[in-house]
Amino acid sequence: MKKRALALLLCLSMILLVGCGAKTAAPAEKPAELAPTAQSTETAAEPAADYEYPELTIGLSSMYVDPANVRDFNAEGIAQQAFADMVHERSGGKITVKNYWSSVLGKAADTFGMVRDGELEMVFAIVQSEYEPRVGAFNLPGNVDSLEMAWDLMGTLDAPLGKLYYELGKNAGVEVLAGAAGTVRDIFSSKHPIHRPADLSDSMIRTYSDVTVSTYFSGLCTTVNLPMPELYTSLQTGAVDAFEHSSVTAISNNLTDVVKYYSDVHWQWQPCNFFIAGAPFWESLDEPTQKLLKECAQDAAEICYKETLDGLEKAEKFMTEEAGLEIYHLTDEDRAEWAEYGATVVDQLRDQYGADMVDEIVQICNDYRANH
Repeated sequence: MKKRALALLLCLSMILLVGCGAKTAAPAEKPAELAPTAQSTETAAEPAADYEYPELTIGLSSMYVDPANVRDFNAEGIAQQAFADMVHERSGGKITVKNYWSSVLGKAADTFGMVRDGELEMVFAIVQSEYEPRVGAFNLPGNVDSLEMAWDLMGTLDAPLGKLYYELGKNAGVEVLAGAAGTVRDIFSSKHPIHRPADLSDSMIRTYSDVTVSTYFSGLCTTVNLPMPELYTSLQTGAVDAFEHSSVTAISNNLTDVVKYYSDVHWQWQPCNFFIAGAPFWESLDEPTQKLLKECAQDAAEICYKETLDGLEKAEKFMTEEAGLEIYHLTDEDRAEWAEYGATVVDQLRDQYGADMVDEIVQICNDYRANH
């Protein structure tokens, strides 16, 4: 009986000690094999404050220029470097992103294949059509007509177009982490101002090997297929007298030196900046590291969007004050004509990119316009 009473007294003492906050020995450091495992994003827990990220080097390739060398009109380069800096800082210096600038590892199609096959960790580009042809539906005319609209619909992977693009990435064997707003494309001419589609009828416009671009402009004027490096000289010699592209790209390639007129047609929006990881690399990471990379990619995408908007504002000022171009901003009536023509091109290309995908994107964009 005395033994039982003594045991009971000891138990009560232990309970009181614990209840009063008595200190206990610190647990042993968690072994590597018990590190957090991947789980769904819906139930993902925050990594512990003392969580140590793995020592890791991530190769990240793009066509963009190192902002240490060029900052003006280089939103993508600034965003890519910001991503690298944030990953390194937030991982406590454990994860290093090695940037490969200016397509040094190859064109986007090549590096995308490397990422998909596990030969490279990441790329800052688009999902390539050879792996998922339906991505072309995002580039059709009339889908998105401003960067603000693009950001609302695709600025996060929870946004309507963001969800679709993420799934297309999955189908192509990659993980889309985040995407910036892309670019809207306008029309430059050395011949005369372009207000409405009919104004292009006497033009020879530069196009390239893209079904949407070729189909769109072949219905309006003479098209000349040219690689970008030949465009400047071709405008000088009169082999072409017009081209379509973003104002920032035109300036960065000095094309504003050899044209006289610019019109903000916004005939096409192109999503062109996504932080993309290959499935083999992505699946090798634990959940906290995946979460970190996604957060940094989203923050970098927001930087890219803001820098892009700032760049467009600076570009117009440059074209007016420095390059001496005549700037034309389309009226609502002008835009209505371009939209009407663009709809006929979409009809021609529905089967090219998948009718279901085209119809879904068109519906999402129409719903957005109806509510804004």
